[in-house]
Amino acid sequence: MMLGEDRGGAGGAKSGTLIDAFIAGAADYPDASLVVASETRPAEARLAEIVAQGRGIGDELRALGESSASRLARTAPAAKS
Repeated sequence: MMLGEDRGGAGGAKSGTLIDAFIAGAADYPDASLVVASETRPAEARLAEIVAQGRGIGDELRALGESSASRLARTAPAAKS
């Protein structure tokens, strides 16, 4: 599914964000895999697992007092050269 693609749902709703498209894709194809091709950290996970993990993290953040209006940042370690 592409961003903004008509999903044919109620009122011809269109996805508005990458997150919306990802959640819709996981609903339509829960066993589809997301593969990260990396020499240092290759990974593969089912779309349904990724969405469930994201929702779990969201639940934990809300329990800590964060909301949809909160701005969060994440850092990642620099790649080894």
